[in-house]
Amino acid sequence: RGVPFLLKDLVAHSAGDPYHAGMRLLRDLAWVEPHDTYVAARFRAAGFVFLGKTNVPELGPLPTTEPEAYGATRNPWDTARSPGGSSGGSAAAVASGMVPIAHANDGGGSIRIPASACGLVGLKPSRGRTSLGPDAGSVWEGMAIEHVVSRSVRDTAAVLDVVAGYIPGDPYTAPAPARPFRAEVGADPGRLRVGLLTRAPGGAVELHPECVRGAQTTARLLESLGHRVEEAHPPALDEEETGLAVMTVISTWIARDLAFWSERTGRPIGARDVEPMIWSVAEQGRAVTGLQYVRAAEHLHGFARRV
Repeated sequence: RGVPFLLKDLVAHSAGDPYHAGMRLLRDLAWVEPHDTYVAARFRAAGFVFLGKTNVPELGPLPTTEPEAYGATRNPWDTARSPGGSSGGSAAAVASGMVPIAHANDGGGSIRIPASACGLVGLKPSRGRTSLGPDAGSVWEGMAIEHVVSRSVRDTAAVLDVVAGYIPGDPYTAPAPARPFRAEVGADPGRLRVGLLTRAPGGAVELHPECVRGAQTTARLLESLGHRVEEAHPPALDEEETGLAVMTVISTWIARDLAFWSERTGRPIGARDVEPMIWSVAEQGRAVTGLQYVRAAEHLHGFARRV
């Protein structure tokens, strides 16, 4: 008995179950992890029943879900389109009604993008709100965090209540909530100050007019509820160095991932063992010096404060 649930096949894993991270190499080795990660153990203790794993792009750095290992995941609303990524498999499973809720994680949009594409609730919790242990402390310099995609704010809040919380060894901790997150659903928050962002950071892309209209419609609704809404675009969002710092961190981590799996499997990993994009990013990461990485990390921590 319990709630049917799927684990995203990345970062979190469950004892005795396959873990492939979208890699052909791990698939072909039928790789299995021997223990639950902390968040998986908390899911299990809360009454979730693990039915299987969901598809991910290889090692997770993409906003789509099309690994060579398992093929493309389709959007249930329109199978000619993508569900986004990297939690695209989880989002497609929930949106199609396979399960009411599924594990997901997010470093650069991997919960939020699929939730948006599939019409779900996707919350990226604050850094340190959920644990990445015991296998990892920080992933991508604190950018990555565990949670779920669901079909309601209520469910998302209730799950956060059972999986959130500091565990000794975690490098970050988020402030404890004043009351359970599920108690916030439907509660009067008072008059909020809400920022409306309708321009992409750095002007890197032109936002689709439909997306802009959606944000503006939401802003008008919030104003009608008595909240204060104002245009907001912090200058820090346009810092050119931020994008470079993100790529420095992610590429170094991808290089680390290949070295890690080479050590664990006892096999050398070459260009033919992974997808071309992953190999290219790993090559960039191998060229990063320690000083460059530390400077990139410092910039990202400062950026978080400036925003």
